[in-house]
Amino acid sequence: MTGFNDPFVIARCLVNLLNPPKDAKIVDFGCGTGLCGIELQKVGFTNIYGIDGSHDMLEIAKTKNIYKDAWVCLVGLDPLPEALSVNCDIAVASAVMIKGHFPNTCYVEMLKTVISGGHIAFTIRDIYLDHATDNGMNFKDALEELEASGKIQLVKRERYVKYKGLAMGSGHQEEGANILIYKKL
Repeated sequence: MTGFNDPFVIARCLVNLLNPPKDAKIVDFGCGTGLCGIELQKVGFTNIYGIDGSHDMLEIAKTKNIYKDAWVCLVGLDPLPEALSVNCDIAVASAVMIKGHFPNTCYVEMLKTVISGGHIAFTIRDIYLDHATDNGMNFKDALEELEASGKIQLVKRERYVKYKGLAMGSGHQEEGANILIYKKL
């Protein structure tokens, strides 16, 4: 797939690498207008919930009938919806691990929704996994701390080309990216 391919890539990786049941409870962090939810639905998932910081974007997502429920929540600032407290099988986040979107505490927030043995899966550009280019976000350190403390274990790192086929200037051109899947211990 070319262009903005994060939702497509993450949905296919869940199926190909984890192969969870199609009724697995999935929460889509930073769901926006529902692009990742659409891709999850296309590969057969039926039990999807959404969280986003924008009321207007969530209203658009709701018109697509993807999510069983969706909540406005600024991840890392607002409390998570009680309905999602430690009862999801998988938490996903597509294209939100960037400055101005999610803080590096987002992983702790995602883990709050997932059952023990469940998974968090997210996309992240190479530049945000390198201290020299991560704009002070420290995503890599946050993940390493969670691993060192025995809270998560890396299951798979799948590399891909983000914005495949695009050349629209900085931030919207082909660049290296990853899907990281962690198991909650």
